[in-house]
Amino acid sequence: MAHRAHLHTQLKDAAASPDGTGRPVKLNTSSKVISVDPETATIHLADGTSYSGDVVIGADGVHSNARKAVMDKAPGPVKGAHNCFRFIFPRQVALDDPETRQLVGEYNSMNMWYLKGMKIVMYSTSNNQLLNFVCIHPEHLTTVSDDYTKSASKPQMLEIFKDFHPKLVKLIGKVDPADLKIYPLYHMEVLPTFVSGRMALIGDAAHPFTPHLAQGGAMAIEDGAALGVMLGRGTQPEDVPERLQLYNKARYERATNIQQFSVEVGSDSVAAKPGESAKMKCEIHIHPRRANRLSENG
Repeated sequence: MAHRAHLHTQLKDAAASPDGTGRPVKLNTSSKVISVDPETATIHLADGTSYSGDVVIGADGVHSNARKAVMDKAPGPVKGAHNCFRFIFPRQVALDDPETRQLVGEYNSMNMWYLKGMKIVMYSTSNNQLLNFVCIHPEHLTTVSDDYTKSASKPQMLEIFKDFHPKLVKLIGKVDPADLKIYPLYHMEVLPTFVSGRMALIGDAAHPFTPHLAQGGAMAIEDGAALGVMLGRGTQPEDVPERLQLYNKARYERATNIQQFSVEVGSDSVAAKPGESAKMKCEIHIHPRRANRLSENG
């Protein structure tokens, strides 16, 4: 989906542009990294070439190879008990429908609806113009792979979530089938450190997040901002290992705590009472100035 790529494209363009301060970044694609030496900040590629610098940043995601260079017997991701459908569509699509308008009227919010071990998460993005959905369900109901570009079945999604409130089912049914993807959810034990020598891990390479708190991207951005401060202009090569330790000190407790909170939130469920046909059981609004909880029985 093009709107998802906007931030990535803008960051790439800013880094590679000759405009602005500093040397432009040179991007080397199709360059598989075989190993990394964190002490010398050297990476070794599959074609036999090696590159050295002042620092190596491992930002290679949940299935990180860079993680293995930071510690012996580095833990890997573990497939969780849930999969999720993911999609984005314009808020205006829901606002134009009187039946779904009330579900999307509050801006700057994250909404969660629970039912029978499943959850629909919706939050605003792109200055409240778009709505991002994460529809979480038990993994045995769908078949997934690690190909995050894999399309999903809209009829299958609507069948799985059919017992939610009819207005909510209608809301998620507004997705363009071409934009509907399905992902596996992974979690991982907390790492003992994010750094070693001249190497630092950021994002999912350091702390993979389940999407239950919608904080994975936010934490990766915070990692990058912290590195920008610790490795600011004028940093000398000999100071890099010490600066990375400061990065680790600044980021480790916050990132790992939220990582664990996300796993705990993922175990929440709101079940119907015996004999009750529960529909929209729970809605949570997270707002910059307040948080309130609303409940409604269908």
